[in-house]
Amino acid sequence: MTAGAFEQATLASMEQMEVESLRLRMDDDRILDITVGKTAIMILQEHCHKHVGKPPSYSECHAAGSTKGTPVFQVTVSLYDGVIAKATDLIKKRAKHKAALTCLRELYPHVELWGDLVESTNSRQREEKAKRELKTVQGTVRLRQQMLLTSKEAGQEHLAASASAQDMNADADAEGPTRRLSDYDSLIVRDNKIQRIMLQVTKDKLWERIADANSCAAEVICM
Repeated sequence: MTAGAFEQATLASMEQMEVESLRLRMDDDRILDITVGKTAIMILQEHCHKHVGKPPSYSECHAAGSTKGTPVFQVTVSLYDGVIAKATDLIKKRAKHKAALTCLRELYPHVELWGDLVESTNSRQREEKAKRELKTVQGTVRLRQQMLLTSKEAGQEHLAASASAQDMNADADAEGPTRRLSDYDSLIVRDNKIQRIMLQVTKDKLWERIADANSCAAEVICM
């Protein structure tokens, strides 16, 4: 048998085991031997998550009559609403599964088949998943609406800015000759100022030269 064929045969066998386990009655202890699909501990956990708001609490101890060679484990499970169930077994893990199953039998006395209880929890999970997906979709829609609104407002602001710019350009065209004349006048004033400064500097230099020349002449006369 090839690896692929062995894998298919294994999957088919597991599916068959799960189908058979779902057909068991709630009072059938063979539910404790389920190795494929949900166990009693898992179903009780989901029940508490949905209806109680906190996980079940398990406590373990040695039952009366235990000996050092053959200990008997007693597991007690309690819920927030006060439901308590106890179970004993030579194997601690099996005692825990027994306690969970006993608790489920008390919580769902009207359910006849194990498969019906499993399907009810699956339905609740699908319902919760659908609610989460709906919230995600609603959040996405709100985000897109906000983005569209923001984009629309930005577009309106852009149009308003464009209109304002056009009005300013029109005013500038209407006042163009006046503005150009004003700029020309400012250039003339600036050039005249520069010329006056240069003229003053030139005068100062000339007076310095005249002063130097007079000083030299006076020295020659004194000699």
